[in-house]
Amino acid sequence: MESEVAMGAAGATRVSHSPSPISTIPTRAQLRGRVVERRPDGDFKYMDPISDKYTGKPFPFRNPEGRVALVIEIEKVRFAKLPFEHTPPK
Repeated sequence: MESEVAMGAAGATRVSHSPSPISTIPTRAQLRGRVVERRPDGDFKYMDPISDKYTGKPFPFRNPEGRVALVIEIEKVRFAKLPFEHTPPK
């Protein structure tokens, strides 16, 4: 069984991703593109290095059945720094 993201991308050729860490809420980045390749990743060859880079640990969800890596050809990049500060209540 593939993940919901992979299943959603199976029929679609266009994808969008907007990473937004909580520490940089006023900063927005958006990547738009299309799926050009679907690579099987049951051995976590692609997922583990990304997870390790950002968390220092292997990807935690270890069900390899149906796992795929989507290769995206980026067509549009947008970036914006909004004019306010992130000041959560204490």
